[in-house]
Amino acid sequence: MKLMFFNVLLCVLLTATAGFLSPADSVHRYATHLFATKTQPLEQLKVAVVGGGPSGLLLAHKLLANGASVDIYEGRRDPRLSNDLEGRAYALGLGMRGRTAIRSVDDALWEAVKARGYESERFTLYIRGFPIRLRDKVVGGSSSLEPSVLMYQSDLCAALLDDLVKRDVEGKLSIKFEQRIQSCDLEGKFLNLANNIRSDPFDVIIGCDGVNSVVRSSIAAASTAFEVEKTILPGEFKACRLATAPEKLDPTSVALVIPNAGSTTCFVEPTADGSCLLFAGRGGKDDPIMNPSANLTVTAEALKESFPILEGTDFDELARQLANQPAGSASSVRCNVYHYGHAAALCGDAAHATGGVSGQGVNSALFDSVVLAEALEESFDPLNKDASLQKGFLKYSQRQVPEGKALYDLSFGPNPRGLLKLKFLARTALDTLFQGRFGIGQAPLQTRLTTSTIPFSEVRRERDKFYDEPFPDQATFDDMLAKIYN
Repeated sequence: MKLMFFNVLLCVLLTATAGFLSPADSVHRYATHLFATKTQPLEQLKVAVVGGGPSGLLLAHKLLANGASVDIYEGRRDPRLSNDLEGRAYALGLGMRGRTAIRSVDDALWEAVKARGYESERFTLYIRGFPIRLRDKVVGGSSSLEPSVLMYQSDLCAALLDDLVKRDVEGKLSIKFEQRIQSCDLEGKFLNLANNIRSDPFDVIIGCDGVNSVVRSSIAAASTAFEVEKTILPGEFKACRLATAPEKLDPTSVALVIPNAGSTTCFVEPTADGSCLLFAGRGGKDDPIMNPSANLTVTAEALKESFPILEGTDFDELARQLANQPAGSASSVRCNVYHYGHAAALCGDAAHATGGVSGQGVNSALFDSVVLAEALEESFDPLNKDASLQKGFLKYSQRQVPEGKALYDLSFGPNPRGLLKLKFLARTALDTLFQGRFGIGQAPLQTRLTTSTIPFSEVRRERDKFYDEPFPDQATFDDMLAKIYN
């Protein structure tokens, strides 16, 4: 279990720091549509977006640009109102998919987002203070490289929010913070809020509300055809924010620090306003770093013993931040379909989640938003709302369910046996060592997922021989999804 959790988090950080190709390279056709048009095909559509995270806010951008009225309900406070350095969220890595999705609005939005983050394509492993550079740049890719952008989710949301409000020139946007949704009435298409308050009805409800999605739970309660599987992954994590980078580490590189003592590892990620330290381990009473009931002095001493390379850091402050937050855990989510009739749809972690294993969570969520908005734009007919919405939602599921399933398979990997296992390990080793240099192997899987917009399903089919079953073709998915609600 310890090894699995270590590998999971290593994949996340390696992916977050992979450089990625310029938008001039091959781009998935569902993410390149720009909204430079005077027509507004969604002008008579009223949408409730539950969840004001990155996917919900980007979806609002896309819908608003096409004339829809959008009400966003977010349970947390406005991220623009706090400059607090503390928080459980660790820095996200925006790769090619995320960049392309945001740029599908326009370049100005991407520049506004990028300005809040820190560009890095370096990754360094520290073992007993000795640095091993694992990545300086992407090998075998385009000569025109753009580094990944590391940023806190709160900063990403703040950038998207600021721009979204500026673009609402017609007053069609409503954002309600600290407004938790209790449930959704999918027949009447309204939201049940706290204190028995009911929202006005909407044409559609979109769940961008994460792994614990209320919208998803409402769909599951309304339909026996809808299937969802949620699994809590092993391990725990805590994140600390510092105003400066640890002085003995390369301030331009993400670092994985192997502990001199204990089993908790430390990832250090540069950010625009300092650094984020992500501590990950098994947890439990015997771990003074992850145990929230531990004495602060004991925690500070454990940090010094485990991570002497962090010398110069205020260990007492780190101990205080660690003690003031519960340990976080990650979950995976799988759904057989991403919509319910003409009433609701799911985006991002609400529909599919891998718990950070692939490092593609925010990137794939942003991509979902683009595909959903385009499916609605293609299908919506104000004279026949319900039928056209159902058609648009089905298009969305048919496009993205294969992607979600493929990403899950790629994230958790195959389980080959015998000679096939040896071949799989050999291929992985060659890809890692040579990364396509000298014509040997190709870029590692995590790098490919981050540095291109090649559909996940295409990458998964390339690896069919290592899995127990071949990945279904698109026609099979289309047929299966069309029958779920019939």
